[in-house]
Amino acid sequence: MTSSLDFNKLKELYTAAGQGQVFRFEEKLNEEEKIAFYEQLQTIDVEGLAKKYAAATNPSGVGQNSARIEPVQASVKIAEAKPEERARWEELGYRKIAEGKVATLVVAGGQGTRLGCPDPKGTVDIGLLSHRSLFQIQAERLIKLQQLVTDRLGKPCKPIRWYVMTSIDTDDKTQNFFKDHNYFGLNAQDVVFFQQGLLPCLTKDGHIMLESAGRVAMAPDGNGGLYHALDKWGILQDMRKNEVEYMFQYCVDNILIKMVDPVFLGFLYESAADVGCKVAPKSAPNEAVGVLALRDGKYGVIEYSEIDKELAAKRDEKTGELMFNAGHLCMNTYRIDFLEKAAREYSSSLPYHLAFKKIHCADEEGNPVIATANNGYKLEQFIFDVFEHANKLVAFEIVREEEFSPLKNASGAGKDCPETCRRDLYNLHKRYITRAGGRFLERATNGSAAATNSSGGDEPLDEVEISPLVSYAGEGLEGVKGQTYGLPFFMDAAVRDGGGGQGLSVHHFN
Repeated sequence: MTSSLDFNKLKELYTAAGQGQVFRFEEKLNEEEKIAFYEQLQTIDVEGLAKKYAAATNPSGVGQNSARIEPVQASVKIAEAKPEERARWEELGYRKIAEGKVATLVVAGGQGTRLGCPDPKGTVDIGLLSHRSLFQIQAERLIKLQQLVTDRLGKPCKPIRWYVMTSIDTDDKTQNFFKDHNYFGLNAQDVVFFQQGLLPCLTKDGHIMLESAGRVAMAPDGNGGLYHALDKWGILQDMRKNEVEYMFQYCVDNILIKMVDPVFLGFLYESAADVGCKVAPKSAPNEAVGVLALRDGKYGVIEYSEIDKELAAKRDEKTGELMFNAGHLCMNTYRIDFLEKAAREYSSSLPYHLAFKKIHCADEEGNPVIATANNGYKLEQFIFDVFEHANKLVAFEIVREEEFSPLKNASGAGKDCPETCRRDLYNLHKRYITRAGGRFLERATNGSAAATNSSGGDEPLDEVEISPLVSYAGEGLEGVKGQTYGLPFFMDAAVRDGGGGQGLSVHHFN
């Protein structure tokens, strides 16, 4: 039991920090609720919170001073790489994967709130022909990659460890989802879950918000909270125990993610870089995406709002490309010794940023209310703020249409939504088939539901989906050469008669 004296000391601490308003509904709480409230308050560094808020509201960076910002050019553009270079990088990447030297980590702490769904994003069915979730797609790409490595090198591939960073809101549902689906064919011991940290939500004047009469409204501390969480949950120790040398990090909402890309990894090993970032050219000067840049000579990501319009629109006289063109996609790979420093030395000094969001909070009577508009701030650290400590960072320019299509918004938004994710996956898979020599009939108007284009119109999409278990990135499709298929079209892996391995199973959904 918590004594009243303990509770009084806590009240004094919070009052001295300017946060005494959290106790305004104290009289409504019974003894058990008071104890639970006290225990939560005791976990919050209320004095440090004030410093974080002050620093976030008065950042010391260069801001609009563009004279101190320089662009970072792509170290390599994969579309322009020589075939022998790609082959060399891929071979090296395959060898390192086979040896168990590479792990992957997904940032998956977000709920599908903006999608109109209370479940974790990775579990959402966005309406693919197969109805695969993002987690299933990613798991099966790992399985296929390990098969490719084994076949290529002629020896078993060590399991790729998959670290899944959840949040307090998504952890139970995420772990149960994996269990309910038998880890999608992966071994349970190779999937490691851990949680990012939480910080109190704040009003515009920096006061802690309450979720209910006896509970503080908390929110995940941003993707930059990854670094502290890696150490807190023993993930760094697990990586060392398993002799991991590089860790590939990505966000759960990218339906086109190329899991543990061996070409990218081989390039990083050759470069001996601390950090490697996959980037894509900006679609326009005003595209709302941060770009890799040098800030006072140090690596970082500059938000589009930090660069004046004239500088953002400036182009290279020779190539015609935007000067600030390396759009950061939050697909990063870290050397483990740098990652350890990021977690144990640099994370405590990373800046905090304010995000104005919908915060479910208590009303004037202490009753919980669902927010319908942005009403408070979340304090977040950004994953890229640690880049300034890297001795060497390389930018690996990808083809956006092949590797990046995020799920951010609800259906009908026209951008980064279920419709655009389906469109981008279907278009990529259709290209895989046609490159391999297959063809498609014109879609028959048979009354089946038509997928819509990204603008929400009635024009049907060519629905072409290939299971990740069939092809990781367009390879292994020799059997389609000379074949003609109807639409919609789904190619799955199937067990051959007599159990002689996997074959192909084609479904036309007609």
